[in-house]
Order: sequence, then C-alpha cells, then structure tokens
Amino acid sequence: MITNLSRQLAQHPEVLLPSVKSRNAEGEIVEIVESISVDQKEEKLQRLIDTDIGIFLERYGKLLNEEQWKDLLNQSNNRDNYELQFYLKKYMPSLSVNNVKKEVKNREESSKTLVKNRRWAHVQRLMQDTSPNGYFSMENMEKRRPYLYYQHVGRYKGEDTPKFEKGDKLYERLLQK
Repeated sequence: MITNLSRQLAQHPEVLLPSVKSRNAEGEIVEIVESISVDQKEEKLQRLIDTDIGIFLERYGKLLNEEQWKDLLNQSNNRDNYELQFYLKKYMPSLSVNNVKKEVKNREESSKTLVKNRRWAHVQRLMQDTSPNGYFSMENMEKRRPYLYYQHVGRYKGEDTPKFEKGDKLYERLLQK
C-alpha cells in the first residue's frame, strides 16, 4: 500500500527531491542536483513517509489521488495524526475524517432515531389495548415484574383502601373517608 504509493510517486515527473546546497571554493552557495534512479527516489520517498509524514504531505500531498489518500488514512498510526488531517482537509476535503465522522454519526443517529420511533409506535399500540388482559393492565404488570410493581404501585394499595366506582367524582371520594 504505502510502498506502492512511494513507487507511484517516484515515477511521477513533478516529484523532485530537495537539492543539496553547499559552498564552493570562493565561498558562494552552490546548489548540487543529484541525478538518482527511480529506485533511489522511491527509497527516499518511503523513508520520508515513515519518518515525517507532515513534510512528505507538504511537498507531495497535492500530487496524491483519492486512493492514495485512503491508503495513508488506513495506516493505523496515521489515523489520528494532526498533520495528515490538516493536509487532508487542504487537498481532499471530501475525505476529511471530520466529514467521515459526521456522516457516520448522522447515520448512527438516524438509525437510533428509527429504533426509538419503532419502539414508541409499539408502545402506543400496546397502550390502546384497554382490555383486562392488555399489556398495561395491573394484573399483567404484576405478573411480569412483581417486585417493580410492588415498588411503584403495590405498596400504596392497602387492604383498607376503599374501592371507588368509575363514575365517582373527587369530592365524593373525599367525603366518603
């Protein structure tokens, strides 16, 4: 993957390795351009990728295509590299990790929302069943989770609690005590 990347870039005509500058006998700065083979170029590019991905991307990031960027991102040690993310945003904003994270997050949120909506619709159907054997009838709730039923309902039901008729008004109930 990454070695393939350095091989492809070594053959690219726009890839120029930095030249060496030195002083000649008169003390003037002279630029020495080495003529190196493609294999040596590939080796130097690979070394640069391994040692300093930021400098590599600064020099050659604009030459990379989408597949090569994906290869760089798939490297586990490069995934959280700040310099990689910076140049990725600069040269390939569509692949930026932030965009990918947002897209994944939106998909996760929409699937969570879908699940919640399905659950809510099912609860609504269960609540409409008002028969004595319905899901939310007191007897069925007590059968399903007796301890929970006792905590929330049963402990407030006493033997001396009077039974009220369905049509009784509140003031009639209070006056009966």
